[in-house]
Amino acid sequence: MRLFSQKEKQIIHQLLDESSRTIAYLPINVFDDIFHGLDVGFDGSSSMEFIFPRDANGMPSAEQMISIYNEILERALLIDYLEKDGLIYVVPVKTSTNTLTTIGNVSRANRVAMSIDESVGEILLRCMNSPIYISETLKDYVRSGFMSLEEQALCETKKQTKYSYWAVLLAVLAIIISLIQTCSGSFSSNEDASYETNVTVPANAILNYMQNDLDVKLEGIMNNTLEIQNILSDSITISNPCNCRHPNTPTVNNPNPCLRYVRVNTCLDTIVAKDVIHNSKDK
Repeated sequence: MRLFSQKEKQIIHQLLDESSRTIAYLPINVFDDIFHGLDVGFDGSSSMEFIFPRDANGMPSAEQMISIYNEILERALLIDYLEKDGLIYVVPVKTSTNTLTTIGNVSRANRVAMSIDESVGEILLRCMNSPIYISETLKDYVRSGFMSLEEQALCETKKQTKYSYWAVLLAVLAIIISLIQTCSGSFSSNEDASYETNVTVPANAILNYMQNDLDVKLEGIMNNTLEIQNILSDSITISNPCNCRHPNTPTVNNPNPCLRYVRVNTCLDTIVAKDVIHNSKDK
């Protein structure tokens, strides 16, 4: 299918629109603005001729006649192309009484006739006497904006390419989002690990501090115990201490070895103050 000019597209639109309103549409109607609007006639009864009115100067110019003829020729050849390409079908309806051979003002009084090609005249005669049927192919072609099959295929390829581009873009975005989530999870894990370390280290430090403090206190208690023991050794004595079953008589050179011996709650020893013992001896 070839490309169409803007004028040809307008003619095709007109064929589709007006043929949809009637069962038998004659394509000669697309020439109405020429044959009736410009007062031009076509006579195909004997010889193929266009008949033009005279202008103010009494004679139409060659430029005017050729311009009108080219306009008619463009539309006639378009209809012939659509018919030969199978886009429209001309339904022949021949009768002995209704066959038309002329259209427009064919009066030759004070008018100018111009012979035309017979093939063009034959096209006009078919347009005048045979209705047309518009194919679905042409209707689809018009609905698609006069895009050829190649152009439609190219447009479809562009659409698929566009969809593929967006699909790839979405895939890339999904990968990026996945990477961000993975990195975020790793960062959170590192934060948690750091947090646990921060919590564990102070606990260990506290335990170490408590242990050191406890050692100091224990050392202080032990020292105090020794001091207390030394003090008590001068103020208390033990009655019936262990291993002192046969105490020696104390002398200056041989003091009682159990006198300064201190052992609490051992071997059922009893701690008593020295002054109690001395008082009891005096009595």
